[in-house]
Amino acid sequence: MENAITDAVEQAYEQDVRKIAMVIAVRQALDNQSTLLAAGVCIIGWAIQAIILMILFAALGGGRLEPNF
Repeated sequence: MENAITDAVEQAYEQDVRKIAMVIAVRQALDNQSTLLAAGVCIIGWAIQAIILMILFAALGGGRLEPNF
C-alpha cells in the first residue's frame, strides 16, 4: 500500500515538473519575460488539446470496449 502511495506522489510530482518546464519553454520561445503570458498560452493549448481529444473519443466510441458475446 505504501509503495502505491509513493508511486502516485512521484507521478504527480513529475507531471507538475513537466507543466512548469512547458511554461518556461513557451516563455523562452516567445522571447518574452512574462511568465503569466506563457502560462496563458499553455492553458489555451491544453484546452484546445482537450477539446480535440473529446471530439476524437466521441467519434471513435469513447474508448468503450464492446463485449464479445
